[in-house]
Amino acid sequence: MSSINGLNRIAATSIDNSGVIRLGTTLNPGSSGQVIKSNGADNAASWENETPHISQPLIMGNNVNLTSGNPNYDGGVAETINAVDTTYQGSATIDIDTTTNPDTISVIKVPNELVMGTNLSLTSGNPDYDGAVTETINAVNTTYQGSSTIDIDTTTNPDTISVIKVPQQLNIGANLSLASEALFYNGSVNQSLNALDTPTPNKLTIGEGLVLDSAGLFFNGSNPETINSIPDEFIRDMSTGYFYRFLLPGDFLSDNDSSGYNRCVIADTGRNGAIQCWTGTQYYHYFRIPQGFRLTGHRVNLTNGAGTPQGTTPAYNFYTNILSKTITTDFVNATTSAGYNTDNTGYSLTSNAYSATWNLTKTYTFYAVQCYKNPWSSLFYNTGGWLQFEKI
Repeated sequence: MSSINGLNRIAATSIDNSGVIRLGTTLNPGSSGQVIKSNGADNAASWENETPHISQPLIMGNNVNLTSGNPNYDGGVAETINAVDTTYQGSATIDIDTTTNPDTISVIKVPNELVMGTNLSLTSGNPDYDGAVTETINAVNTTYQGSSTIDIDTTTNPDTISVIKVPQQLNIGANLSLASEALFYNGSVNQSLNALDTPTPNKLTIGEGLVLDSAGLFFNGSNPETINSIPDEFIRDMSTGYFYRFLLPGDFLSDNDSSGYNRCVIADTGRNGAIQCWTGTQYYHYFRIPQGFRLTGHRVNLTNGAGTPQGTTPAYNFYTNILSKTITTDFVNATTSAGYNTDNTGYSLTSNAYSATWNLTKTYTFYAVQCYKNPWSSLFYNTGGWLQFEKI
């Protein structure tokens, strides 16, 4: 394309230029990033740096202005924005200290006072509290005195207030009594109140060979009771209430052991008077459970010739046990295997013969103490034991 020199006016919808554009008499090409600026109808155009701008200016609102005084900011020039109204004044409840930078705002007091009510006071004597000064609030009426029914212990902090007794006593009427034999109750001491169906001045102590259905040790008429004789050979442990029947060495019988030669004898050496089982695997003591009782435990004492306990821990081939049977049935285990020389307790075995409907044609269960060892020998001595019963 050819160049055009000199001043020529053109009218066109577009100008295509692939070269440099120069302005003014010096043919100034401008600097990178500059734009052509119109300087009016009578002045030549010039190169200028592009002025920053935004499409929507920031308008100054209430109590905010620009140092230049412009009403808005569009980024064209550097500006400083200021808050206009920053002056405050104190009051009766707020203090502003202008000697600090920034100013310090402090609360002087609350606007509404806390008025002291009934039985309350401030140490200063002021009738109310507004927070202007430190105060201590006190309960005014804290002095009390005791009486015949109230005790105040001033040796503790705070004082301890306790009830001594009730102001009106409870009198004990007919067929009632206190354990202390006092005639009234006022709460000053612990008491037990008992009802007496019939006034019995002296209780009836239950002696040897007798037992009440309740298993109590005396009768005073407060409850109906039935007195029974204790079964033969029963002895009562007065400290526990249990009944015992002793097992004597001669009370045991050896089993057949399928040979007919098993035998138990009374020892005259080693543990003299004990029973020895020379052969076989087991021997028994038969017993029945009397009416109104249950079997709760048993013990069999077994030692060697030196008196050392044997078989204390049960094993599959060495144990003692309680068996049960009827006239028409074989032995079955009534308890689990237990050790010798041990108080084996916690059973609850009863007889099925004692009832209003029982007769001779019905089943009757009886029991046996089993002493098992496979095999027995003369090295073991049974010195006896006991059966433990409890009144039902």
